[in-house]
Amino acid sequence: WPLMTAKVLHQKTGLHWTDQSLHYVRTIWIFFGLLVLAALNARAAPAVLASGLIALCLEPTLRNEMFDLSQLYAWQLPALFLAWFCLRHLLAQRLRSDEAASVRAHAIFWSAAFYFCALLAIWSSVASAPFLAVLVTLETLRSHFLFKKIITKQRIGLAIVVLLAAAASEFLIKKNYHRHSLKHFGNDFKTVMTLDFGYLYENLLRNWHNVVQFSFFPLIVVALCFLVGAVGLILYQRIAGKGPLLTRVFEDETFTMVVALTAMAALNFVIMISVNHVRINLYRDRFQVPTYFFGAVSGLLVIYLAIRIFADRITVTRYALPLVLAFAFIFLG
Repeated sequence: WPLMTAKVLHQKTGLHWTDQSLHYVRTIWIFFGLLVLAALNARAAPAVLASGLIALCLEPTLRNEMFDLSQLYAWQLPALFLAWFCLRHLLAQRLRSDEAASVRAHAIFWSAAFYFCALLAIWSSVASAPFLAVLVTLETLRSHFLFKKIITKQRIGLAIVVLLAAAASEFLIKKNYHRHSLKHFGNDFKTVMTLDFGYLYENLLRNWHNVVQFSFFPLIVVALCFLVGAVGLILYQRIAGKGPLLTRVFEDETFTMVVALTAMAALNFVIMISVNHVRINLYRDRFQVPTYFFGAVSGLLVIYLAIRIFADRITVTRYALPLVLAFAFIFLG
């Protein structure tokens, strides 16, 4: 879709594209995606922005892959973040009887926006579909625990149907492309991609080797440890019946973002060890770019969250957090 859009602009306006001009557009799109991600966590927006910029600009593998014109991640991830933003607005609508018509109009708008952004993300990479399924699940839980009965089953069902419609639309576009190619060029140009049952252990070892070699790997470990610890604590609190812990944690948008990013990072790793496409392409570490980016940003946000909690305990939040963020931007500079 990005190159098709560029072609239409060229045909309609005469705009001449070069590799450099396309690179400029991609770069603006990437950084716009970071702003959308920051908007999902307004309270900690500077921390999210600093984390995203540090991961994107300071780590060599991510920098090379994200700004390489032959790679798709720079188009995929901002569309994914936009879909997440639309999904949150779709599920977080507060329903009052005197505003039913207004709420219905907003639901239609955010449903259409979610469909369009989800389609762009899945069109960029089919791996976006399971990522979006994770986000729908998490945002549904968040809306349920924050708004209780305000979030309805119809709204949740609508989000699921819209996601399925976006995935189905991408599938039909792809099928039509293969049909057209086979008819006119004698080749359907399909990418062979099946579950790689006979090589799962080898795939696990080779992909794990790539992830361990990632220079920001300690941040991924931090994010995973936080996620495991948080899940364990929530299960303990639920079993012990010690209060509405889930409501409190979902009120913290940083916690929600850490869980979502870490879950998507882990899911991408699982997908990459499960399909033969990665093995056929000699386990290039470019396939783990979403794991690298999501994991690194999540790890940095865990560190920020830990500092914030500690600062709250000793009542120095007003001074500590600005200093931490200033240091992060100086380090980035």
